[in-house]
Amino acid sequence: MKYNDNGTIKEVKVKAFDTLPVGTEVDYDGSVVPDGWEEVIGTNIITAGLNSDYATTSTNEEKLTLNKEIIKIGANLSLSSGSVVIGSGINYIKISSQVNLSNGMQSGDRIMALIKKNNNNISVTNMIVRGLYETMFFSPKLISVSEGDTISVYIRTLTRSGATIPSDGNFTYITVETVKED
Repeated sequence: MKYNDNGTIKEVKVKAFDTLPVGTEVDYDGSVVPDGWEEVIGTNIITAGLNSDYATTSTNEEKLTLNKEIIKIGANLSLSSGSVVIGSGINYIKISSQVNLSNGMQSGDRIMALIKKNNNNISVTNMIVRGLYETMFFSPKLISVSEGDTISVYIRTLTRSGATIPSDGNFTYITVETVKED
C-alpha cells in the first residue's frame, strides 16, 4: 500500500492475514509503522559488465574491470575502478555472477573465477575447458558488508593466457542486491 509522507510517496505491505476495504486510508506519520504492518525497505540493485572484450594476459589472477552499468536501482550501490562499492546503511547483500570465455582456450585448459570482497575470496568456481565457449556461474550468495566494501570479479587461467571474455552484458556480469539495510 502506498502512502504520502510529507510529499514523499512510500509503501507499506499489508500482511497476508490483513484485509482492508477499498478506499481505506491508514493514518501513518512516516515514523511508526502501525501494528500488523511491515514497512517496505528501499531496494538497491546493480548489474555491471565489461565495457569491452577482455583477453587474459597471464596465468595469475586478473581483475575484470566491470565498469559498465547495465542496470541500477537505488543510490547505495555504485561502481568504482571496476568494482561494486557498498554505500551507507547496507548490512547484507546477495551476489550472483557469471563469466563467459570464448576463444584462446583449448580442451583440457583449467580456469578459475573468483568473487572477492575487499580482495578476500568469498566465492570461487573452476572448471576444465571442454569446448570453444565456456561459462562459469556463481550461484547467489548472501554476505555481510559494511559501507565502503568493494565486490570484484577475478579470472585466472591456470594453463595459458589469451582467453577472451566478451563484453556483452548477457555473458559476463555481476549482480549485487541489498537484502537488509539499516
